[in-house]
Amino acid sequence: ESIAPNVWDLHARATDSGNLTSGYYLWNKAVLWYGAMQVNTANVNFRAVALGSGFGANTNKVTDISVTFISNGDYHEEKSASATWTGTSHTATLDPTGNCVNAGEFALKGWISDIYGSAQVLNTTGVHVGAGTQTDETGDIHPAQTCWLKIASVFPVDVYSGTMTFLISNN
Repeated sequence: ESIAPNVWDLHARATDSGNLTSGYYLWNKAVLWYGAMQVNTANVNFRAVALGSGFGANTNKVTDISVTFISNGDYHEEKSASATWTGTSHTATLDPTGNCVNAGEFALKGWISDIYGSAQVLNTTGVHVGAGTQTDETGDIHPAQTCWLKIASVFPVDVYSGTMTFLISNN
């Protein structure tokens, strides 16, 4: 394997029962991109959130989401959220604009670290929240992925659950 440029050189050799040997070489074959990830944090809990509380550097945030990325080249990190989160008696709706002006709306921002100024408002399809480069086989652990929560000023009191999705893609 060659790192720069990313190519493979291969050699195969076969010997039959009569000790006849034959070999074959293959040079400079392109390496296809490979990426994998593992979300190490199963549950995220924002705890009690004040009505109408919005995005802020130290408001409604969770900073201990751990994700491991494995890639043989440069990659993008993305995050998304489910369109609705369900409670015991109510349903909350994701506002991908981040405004939360209607009752029962919530919004999420995410980033690869605790840098609020870089955080992006999440939608249901995935937004770019960071990037990485080639890793070794054990991968790179990013232990401080951060999410911020905003809710509308009219929001039914309940305990809600929904899904945040983490994605890796070729850069």
